[in-house]
Amino acid sequence: MIQLASVRVRSKRVVVESRSVTDQGFATGNGWYVSGDEGTLTDDQLGAWVREALDRSEWHIPAPALNRSEPYLAEFGVKTTNQFAKGCLSTSVDRDAGVITASAMRYVGRGGFESTNSMFRATCPAGADDATIGDIVRQAIAHSS
Repeated sequence: MIQLASVRVRSKRVVVESRSVTDQGFATGNGWYVSGDEGTLTDDQLGAWVREALDRSEWHIPAPALNRSEPYLAEFGVKTTNQFAKGCLSTSVDRDAGVITASAMRYVGRGGFESTNSMFRATCPAGADDATIGDIVRQAIAHSS
């Protein structure tokens, strides 16, 4: 079963969020996140956060209310996902079949991000150490737009 997380960088702060798949089949934040200062966050710590986010990813959760707010928005002084996403770099991370993949994302408006086959992806074995996971995530962030 694939496990999902996202890593976003905005205003020199990093947010690692666990994502789950709803009973309706779409991915959404499941309420677990952690954040920290980009300048002091080591690859080892970032990788540990990503691993925990992936561990907390679930399938067939109830679909959230459409008007709900992401729990980390207030931390950034914004009220909507769209406001947060503007000026934000985003990376999608998944763990499937023994491999962790970090994919660069690009902002497409209205609070959304997408990844295309032509965008950067970095991988490592799921059993890699936390620093290696942090490194592939940073590589993907560097290629996000």
